[in-house]
This record gives sequence, structure tokens and C-alpha cells, in this order.
Amino acid sequence: MSLPQQRHLARVTNAMAAKTVFVSLLLLILPTLSSGYGATGHARQQLRLIAISLIEPQLTSAAMQFNLPSLPTTLVDGEHDRLIAQMNVLVAEGLLDRQPMIATDRQLTVNGLNTRRVGAHRYDRPLMIRQSPVRFGHAHLAQTGEIWVTSSATQATQVEVHFQWVADQLAEWLWAPAFDQEPRLARLKASANQPLVGVATLVWKDQQWQLAELNPYAD
Repeated sequence: MSLPQQRHLARVTNAMAAKTVFVSLLLLILPTLSSGYGATGHARQQLRLIAISLIEPQLTSAAMQFNLPSLPTTLVDGEHDRLIAQMNVLVAEGLLDRQPMIATDRQLTVNGLNTRRVGAHRYDRPLMIRQSPVRFGHAHLAQTGEIWVTSSATQATQVEVHFQWVADQLAEWLWAPAFDQEPRLARLKASANQPLVGVATLVWKDQQWQLAELNPYAD
């Protein structure tokens, strides 16, 4: 073999070795796409730790808040009884303000427009916290489960992380009869024995993993 041929062979060998190292490093971060499953070994554990660091700070705010109607709101006595009962519990806890008022009820009948005055209450919160959620506990990430990774030439790499979590430090007012018929709250109260299942979606963007979507109630 001539000297130029030897040099060419050496360059090809070095290029293939560099490519092999690059592919090996890539597989430490991205999944084994043939199986569609998450990365394995040390890299998979790193990905799991990254997912935990992104999920935990957002879990409580995503899962542990009571959805109030847009405030201020006026509820007529005798209508939306369960909501009124729940709002009154929050009033008793000092989380809402309530003011009695007289509302005008207008109904179109066969005899024309019927107008009458009815009792009502106006519910509100101080302006600085009016739109703030009413938190009622803490969400604790119990464990992570399956990790699925998808990648394509046209879209950013995404990771779907399945996890289990439990609720603790629940507010005592959740046990008021007004909340007995809320399925979500019933699941939260039982989560110590039956953890809830959630799913988080991570996306590889700007050279780092970012939390794209968090669904605490995926089961």
C-alpha cells in the first residue's frame, strides 16, 4: 500500500472513530428510538433527576388549588346551591369576603318581561390577591415511572414522564359537607393510600430540557 493510500485510510479510520464516539454520547442523552423507550443507564437516571427538578416546583400550584369563579361574583340565593355552600365555607375561613345585596331578576314570560327583586350575595377578595388561587395543601412527588422519548427531524425531542404523587397538609375546610361531592377532592384525601398518577412533558429547547406540560390528574 502506497503512502498516500495509508494516509487516506488513517483519515477515514479517525473520522469513523469520532463518529462512533459522537453517536455513543448522543445515545446517553436521547432514547433508543427503535424501542421508543427512554434512555438507559446513567443517562436515563440523569434524565429522571432533571424531570423531578422540573416537576416538583410546579406540582403544588398545578394540582392543589380551588378554582373560584371570576371575582367579584354575585350569586342569587336559591341558585347554584353547592357553589354557594362552598363559597360560604371559604368566607368562614377568612379566604373570601361576602356582602348581602338585592339583585334584580328579569325573566321573559308569555305575559311579557317579569321583573322581581331577589336576595343575593357578592363574593370578592382584596384587589391584590383577587386573582390568586386558593391553595389547600401541598403536592408531594412520590416517584417517577416510565419515561418515553420521541424525536423527529422536524420537531424538538420530547420526553413523556409518568409519575405518582400524594397530597398532604390538606386544609381542614376540605372536609366540610359542601365539598363531599367533589370527586377530585375525594381522590386527594385518599392519596396517602392510593397515589395519584400524573404525566409531564419535557421538551429539549435552547440546549436544555424544559417543562412543556404538566397534567397531575392523568389517570
